[in-house]
Amino acid sequence: MIGKAFKVVWQALRDTWGDLFMLSVLNFIWFLGGFSGLFLATLVKVWYPGLLAIVTFPIATAAIYPVAYRVATGKAFHLSDYWDGAKAYWWRAILWFLANILAIALWYVNLDFYAQLIRNEWVLLVGGFWTSIFFVWLLTQMHFWPMMMVQEEPNIVHAWRNSVILVLRFPVFSIIVGILSVILIVLSTVLVAPLFLFMMGLVAVLYSNATLTLLVEAGIIEGDYRPDYTR
Repeated sequence: MIGKAFKVVWQALRDTWGDLFMLSVLNFIWFLGGFSGLFLATLVKVWYPGLLAIVTFPIATAAIYPVAYRVATGKAFHLSDYWDGAKAYWWRAILWFLANILAIALWYVNLDFYAQLIRNEWVLLVGGFWTSIFFVWLLTQMHFWPMMMVQEEPNIVHAWRNSVILVLRFPVFSIIVGILSVILIVLSTVLVAPLFLFMMGLVAVLYSNATLTLLVEAGIIEGDYRPDYTR
């Protein structure tokens, strides 16, 4: 699975390059739409317009996954697929985003609480436990939206449950892909231009490829969805 994880990343880079122009257009729409609240807050120099990001960012992010799923499965896509994704998943996207905010808050509160309560080496064990739980949660987010695309009837609970199963069943694969995706995100942010041009498109295609590969590996999807690299 280690070699397959690197193959998935390479295939995502190839897929993104093959549809670079259209993915760049969608990535730019995602960037403008997702961070519009923060832009407005910067312009008017007050903080509360930034709260729009709670709505705009998750919807813009969810909307790009139907496109990424089509790219990962070798199908053609159109700009309308992005807007259709936004309309289909908008309320699920907001719930997903709020759940992640809650997860971050719970992780921080637990670390702070036990750090205050325990003053010896046990705090490291307790902190490590909660951090491990949080790390697994972060890895499940890699599979969440591709899982939503695979389902005949999108269901948030089922998507999270199945994502957890994939992470626990294929931990090495998920960790490698997760680490490499973080590296890509950091590089794109530092270099700035990729952030505008293709970062989110690349990440969504990568996660879609990764999830579909694991579903083939687990026998959930019969046959190879992309036989050129999943064998």
